[in-house]
Amino acid sequence: QQQQQPLAAQILQQAPPGQDAALRQWAEDVTSYCIASQVVDNVTLLLARCAGPPSQGSRTEQLYAHLLDLLLALVTQPHYQVRRDTAHLMQALRESHGLGLVTFMCACLFHEGGRQVLELPPHLSMLCCKGVQVLNAMADLDVHTLQSTLGAEGMALETCHFVSALLGCAARDAAAHQPVLLELLLFLGYFCALHAPNQRFFRSGPCSNVLPLLCNLPFQFFSDPALKQALFPTLIVLCYNSPDLCAVLAGEMNARLLTAFLQGVLHNTVAPLPPAMARFACVRRLPRSSWEDALDFFCAQEW
Repeated sequence: QQQQQPLAAQILQQAPPGQDAALRQWAEDVTSYCIASQVVDNVTLLLARCAGPPSQGSRTEQLYAHLLDLLLALVTQPHYQVRRDTAHLMQALRESHGLGLVTFMCACLFHEGGRQVLELPPHLSMLCCKGVQVLNAMADLDVHTLQSTLGAEGMALETCHFVSALLGCAARDAAAHQPVLLELLLFLGYFCALHAPNQRFFRSGPCSNVLPLLCNLPFQFFSDPALKQALFPTLIVLCYNSPDLCAVLAGEMNARLLTAFLQGVLHNTVAPLPPAMARFACVRRLPRSSWEDALDFFCAQEW
């Protein structure tokens, strides 16, 4: 299995969007096989049984990297164009409580006994980045299922622990951990977008440090146009329609920056994103139909 799964991932990744119908059909068949033969179920079990941070360069680390590559290949196929194409994957997400990904990342971030890792070594940063990428790809397929699954009773606390721990570690050296930090910003936006029940987790408890950490990211996230478009939409969906979270935001940063950003988005004056960062566009986390209402809400706040 350790040898077959990376091969399956390579097959899936090589399938083009529409030119080679035979190869594309082959990729669809591989996807169906991985679901029907319980490969995804077995991957989920292996991830969920992770007992602690794997050692750098170990075969265990390599195995987890291959498993995550396979999941990412499965959920990023270009032939997923209608909801019925993704139903089996989203059912697997619900039944497995997130494909074991949140449990796996918690295991990477906490030692036995619950002690959080103080620093994020490169191999753990890479594994967590792959894990969050899979969650983000699932959100691209069906964000409502992702929100309800990871925000459900019994799962929400684990989600909060993973988000808080990973952000805390990555924010200590944002330059070194920028890939995982960007994926986490996107995930937070998906998790909270127009979803009040998930927003409330950031008011108190394990996730209460998340908003202050985001507001105190390095200056580049507030000055670089691309990094700003990665951060600001997540800050917006975190605080939208929540005066309590707006009060926290105002205590940590110049909240009028969000108002100015929303005005720029609404009037299409923000700098275009490079193609590699197109998925960080504001519209991916906040629907265009909500832009004006969000701007009105933030303008009405007493900053």
